[in-house]
Order: sequence, then C-alpha cells, then structure tokens
Amino acid sequence: MTVETEDVAAPPSIASSMSNTPPQLTLPQPTSPTPTSPAEEENDGVDQVADGEVEDDPLGSDEASTDFTDPADPQERIIEMHNPETAALLAQVSQIMNASHQDFSFACGGSVPIALPAETSETESQSSSGSSSSSHEIATTAASNPVTIRWDPRDPSTPAARCKLTFPLDSSGDEHQAMDGLLANMLPATFGLGGKDVYDESYRKAAKLDPSSFSTNFSPYETGIIATVAQMLLPDIEGDFAVRRAVKAELYKLNVYEGPSGHFHAHVDTPRSRSQFGSLVVCLPAAHEGGMLEVRHNGKAMQFDWSSTASNNNSDEGDDNGGGGDLAATIKWAAFYSDCEHEVFEVRAGHRVTLTYNLYAVSADTTRYDAVRAITSPLVGHMNALLDNKDFMPEGGYLGFYTTHAYAHTSDDFDPSSLKGVDMVIWQGFQRLGCGVCLRPILNADCWNPEDAELIVGGEDFSMHISECELRDRRDLEGILDEWDKDEDIKHDDIAWLNEPGNTQTQLIYTAYGNEAFATAFYSWCSIIIGVPPHGDEGRMALAEPYA
Repeated sequence: MTVETEDVAAPPSIASSMSNTPPQLTLPQPTSPTPTSPAEEENDGVDQVADGEVEDDPLGSDEASTDFTDPADPQERIIEMHNPETAALLAQVSQIMNASHQDFSFACGGSVPIALPAETSETESQSSSGSSSSSHEIATTAASNPVTIRWDPRDPSTPAARCKLTFPLDSSGDEHQAMDGLLANMLPATFGLGGKDVYDESYRKAAKLDPSSFSTNFSPYETGIIATVAQMLLPDIEGDFAVRRAVKAELYKLNVYEGPSGHFHAHVDTPRSRSQFGSLVVCLPAAHEGGMLEVRHNGKAMQFDWSSTASNNNSDEGDDNGGGGDLAATIKWAAFYSDCEHEVFEVRAGHRVTLTYNLYAVSADTTRYDAVRAITSPLVGHMNALLDNKDFMPEGGYLGFYTTHAYAHTSDDFDPSSLKGVDMVIWQGFQRLGCGVCLRPILNADCWNPEDAELIVGGEDFSMHISECELRDRRDLEGILDEWDKDEDIKHDDIAWLNEPGNTQTQLIYTAYGNEAFATAFYSWCSIIIGVPPHGDEGRMALAEPYA
C-alpha cells in the first residue's frame, strides 16, 4: 500500500525536530512595537443549529456574525498587562503559529494492490518494492483480496447470482449486466441541507445503497488503511491527560457516480457524533474518466484522481494486459477531517464506485507509533524558546489559541480527545512544557453591534444552553448570561490571544423581541487557554495549581 500526503505536510522527523538548540526569537526594540489589529475572518464552518430552532440575531443583525473586532489595540493591552517585550515576542510567535498550522496534514491517501489468485506472490513483491512516485508516500506490504459486493434486490425473484459484483471488474458482458443490475437497485443520493435530506441533481448526481442493503468482504483494517489514517490524522494525547487513541471505521454508504455527469458539488460533512473526526473514501477498481476528489482546508487543496486516465498516465510501461499494468487491480483511498470542504468533479464516462466510512476516535488499549506525535513538532521548539525567555510574561499570565479545526464543541462531552492537527500540538506542547491548559468556549454576546460584543470565557460545561429569560433591552442581557456556565477566574481581556477566531457553534439560545418574539442565539468559538507560570531565577516556576 502506498500513502500520499500533501507536498508541504510530510510528518516531522523525530531526529530533526528534537534539536538541542531551541529556535531563536528576535526581540524588536520594545519602545516601538508594530501595532497589529485583528483581521476579520469569515466563518467557513458548518451550521450546527437544528432546523427551525434559531432565527436571525435580534434587533437588526441579519446573520450570525463570526467577525471579531476588538475596540482596543491588543498589543497596547498586552503591554499594559505585562511589558513591551512580551507584546513583541507574542507578535512573532503568533505569526509562526499561524504559518505552522498550514504545515499539518488535513488529508492523506494511498493505494492497496489486489492480490489476484494466480498473482499473489508477484503482487506482494511489487507492493513491497515501494514504486511510489512521491517522496511522501509510505509503502507497506498490505494487499487485498478481490472485493465482492452483494446487494438485496428489490424483486425477490431475482437470482442471488445476479446481485453480486467482484472487483476488479473484467470486460465481460456479465460484469456490465451486473453493474446495470446494481444501479437498478440503488437509490438517488441525497445531501443534508438545513437539517433535511435534499435531492437535487444539479448539486449531487449519484446513486447510493445503505449498509443495510448490501454487504462486502472488504476490510480497511486488514489492508492497513486504518492504521495509516491513525498515524497521519489522529496522534495520541500525551501528558497529564494522556489518551491512546485508535480509529473506528463505520461503513456508511456504497456510492456509484455514473458518467457522464455524475458529480457532487463542494460541501462539508456533518459529523454524526462528537467522536467523529473524519471520513474515509475507498474507490474500487472500475474503469471511469474524471471524478477527481478535491479536499480543501484553510485555503489549501489536495487532489485525488483515481480515474483510468490518471492510472495510465502515472504507470510504468504497460504489461500484456495493456496500458495500466497492475494499477487496474488497485484500490485507491483518501481520508480527511470532517471540517474539510470536498468536491467530486464530474465523471465523464464509466462508473466511479466508492465505499464511504465514518471515522471515529476511540480509546486504544495498545501503544502504537505516531508519525505526527505533537511533542516532536518544530512548533514545540518555538513554544520552548518563548517560555525560556525571561522577558516573556515574567509574572505569568494567560495565552489563548482559537482552534483551527471545527468541532462539535457545544456537546456536553467535548474533551481533548477530539483535537486534531495543530490544535493537538498546541495542547500537548504547552502542557509538556509545564503550562496549564484547558478547553473553553468563548461566547460572542453580540446582540446589538458586533463591535460592542461582550466576549465571555465559558466554564467546563460546553453544552448548548436554552435560556428561560427573554431579551427586550440591554437590561435583560445580564440575566441571560448569568444562566450560562462562565469561568469566574479569568476574563477574555486577561488573555493574550495568539490567533483570530474562526468556526462557531450555537451556544446559548434565548427569546428576543422585535416586532414579535422569536428564537435566536449567541454563538461561541472553541479555544485552548494556556496558563503560563511566572519566570524565576531558575526558569519557569511550577504552577501553584494546574489550570485545566
């Protein structure tokens, strides 16, 4: 099996990232720090509000705003709380962190050869030789048996022999007839919109079967796919909250995109539960043209082209079977985080047949190697250099980091085991360096004007709250906020923020009055709050109390 990752996101090597020399942070002249102002960011997350529960914001706000404009210069506030050196160092580290999160993989993919009965040893030999074209591919010796799909016919009189397909497909008329039979027993694929399943061929044109209507002998565990996904996208949690995580794959759908015109416009999947962190798409070997999968996150994109044309162009000289060599007997796959936008481009000809799995993070009883262990990330070196500097927060204080991935953070059981990518590195890195860390929602109480919004640090209870109070004027706001679980020890303005907020979720639902009563809501961002200990004569002191 070969595994592909994006070109700039190769897992950091342990040797290169554990250097004895920490990165140097250059301190500008403290008398003239460069002012910065938070940039407005558009919310690209998924609306998690149940259909019909929440209407527009009250008193003239026509949409749930995720823009954040702090009326005070954040650097001036940091200088007032700490010193000019802290403000200058934070500006540098903030730039490093905002750049670093681009270097973490949000998707990975690869291929698994199918060991045909007469070619088992030859296929395994080719697989172990690592004939990948990318320096970021990981070769394994895993192989799959031919993949069989069986389905339940709508007509009970249909013989079972006509309700089976085995991949790779051959060119016989029987296989074409079986494919036609499969399509005849499938339903049009829908998509979620506003809490409902919608059928619209202009947005998505494909056929589907639910797991209750078909079976398959394919296992993503036995072929090594799940182990690879766990290493690339789900590193373990270390430190005081150590958790060994494993991946549970749950078969979700069988889809067929038929050419011409099969497609699925850009969309973001809705997680089925708090523990769902991603999706896996397995493409079975069936001839087709087009149908490239593109996955996007934070302005970057990865393409997975599994078409027959791409296989032929990327293969060595063909064998006696023509053109594509043994790539015609290869399973292709891609896995990506749930908050990634993705799109299936038009299938121009043939049949693009895929198995889709929901991926869940679960506790693991066994230890495994993690290709992206957070403590080995170069970003942790920058954190260490920051904390070693005696001019940085000499009296201690709080840092804040808004998570870069979207989570179901307003669920009552949200915890660090859900963190992904750079968010996990921030959590583990600062914890391992002696800081206290905790997850907290940041409520954006912006019922009149976003520029006058009251930003409130939440407590340990992340769950969405429905207020019994009614908002008629500003005097009612305090009563609504008093019902919500707030952190009584720390205020938003006490925190030096390292980045700008992004994805929001509905946090506090209440009744407002305009011309008539209607339900509306305050939204929150998910954040990691870091408690930085004071700096003493012998370095950073231990925290008097863990902040978590």
